[in-house]
Amino acid sequence: MEPISDPFGPAAYDADLRAIVVSEETRKGGAAVNTERARRGLEALAVDVIQCVGGGTESEGDTAAAGFTGKLSSTTLRRWLAEGRFKER
Repeated sequence: MEPISDPFGPAAYDADLRAIVVSEETRKGGAAVNTERARRGLEALAVDVIQCVGGGTESEGDTAAAGFTGKLSSTTLRRWLAEGRFKER
């Protein structure tokens, strides 16, 4: 893992990267990464758009028990990790 200290992270400067995965909500961010890469003289990344991952329903077990009931966001996951809401298996 590498910490991200700017809006682009290593995607803007790592010449070894070839693709970036985005959601419909973050598609513009993928384009912005490629604009920044072009500014730095790097090749554009392939932009793969995926659907958002759902958080589960009450019948789906652990994710529902953790409170996932809609779109699963990284912000929510980080907050829950900080709060200790996940149990080790």
